[in-house]
Amino acid sequence: IYTLSLHDALPILVIATSPEPTGPHGVDHPIAVGAHRLNGTLVTPKPDVQDRRIVVVLVSGSGPNDMDETVGTNKPLRDIADGLAQAGISSLRYNKRYNQDPSADAGAWTLESEVLDDLDAALRMLPDSEVAGYSVVVAGHSLGGMLLPTILARHPEVAAGIALDRKSTRLNSSHW
Repeated sequence: IYTLSLHDALPILVIATSPEPTGPHGVDHPIAVGAHRLNGTLVTPKPDVQDRRIVVVLVSGSGPNDMDETVGTNKPLRDIADGLAQAGISSLRYNKRYNQDPSADAGAWTLESEVLDDLDAALRMLPDSEVAGYSVVVAGHSLGGMLLPTILARHPEVAAGIALDRKSTRLNSSHW
């Protein structure tokens, strides 16, 4: 249990919990990603589902998102992972660095530290996991989708990229 305070007179109680199971269609394999040991979940289809030998690495949008990209009661990346498992496709999702450790990098956030470095670590661990030898697809939401050209250029081993609600502005736009 941790106590955080936005204002000294207004404490907020945060209870660390284990992630909820992804859903009824997959088998969850807890993992730790990269040097920051980010909590993550590798989901494989249940044994009674034909395994398509594809793994989708889910990259969330900007900000300190958890592995499910939780907004209120909605957990879109968890829902996508469950749907993929139902279709026989594995997936990997993990907490963003600044979700799990808000003080990491002393607030000096860059695209490398917010997204790319930890994604690199996640992709490097796949050959030694339950999905070794699978075709790898990266699906990026928002900022994750905007970075797909960079991700695919850095990782020729990735078979495909999918942009989920990619922003229409450029990264160097004044609107970003």
